[in-house]
Amino acid sequence: MLSSMTLRPAELKDSHQLLLWRNDPRTRDFSINTEIITPETHEKWFSDILVSDPVRVLVVETYGVPVGSIRRDFKNDGIYLSWMVNPEHRGRGIGEAMLAVFLRLNPGSYKALIKEENKASIHIAEKCGFVRSGTHEGLLLFCRAG
Repeated sequence: MLSSMTLRPAELKDSHQLLLWRNDPRTRDFSINTEIITPETHEKWFSDILVSDPVRVLVVETYGVPVGSIRRDFKNDGIYLSWMVNPEHRGRGIGEAMLAVFLRLNPGSYKALIKEENKASIHIAEKCGFVRSGTHEGLLLFCRAG
């Protein structure tokens, strides 16, 4: 699976698909913001993020099919990663594979904030070398040294 996986910068054409994934009930349950995102709010955010240097969204594809996304946020205390698997592709190891490919292509130190009940993302983070380093605003903080 790793050899067939590619990461590319998100484009405006990806907006609708990413919104559908983000508003999936299970995705929302494990997101920091659990609210349904309106198309108008998403389009504004997505347009802004595409031209923003500090934040980057990558679309992950396998054989040309979008299977997930990885977001990189640059904050004062480090670079935070978050990821989302296309609901149609959950349970197939996509999350771990796409994070592993990202880390291989983008070596460095990263952090991730994960809800304690999000066992899948905790497993993905740990398999990819992240170590639980405490909590932050009620979320588990995971760190990975570069």
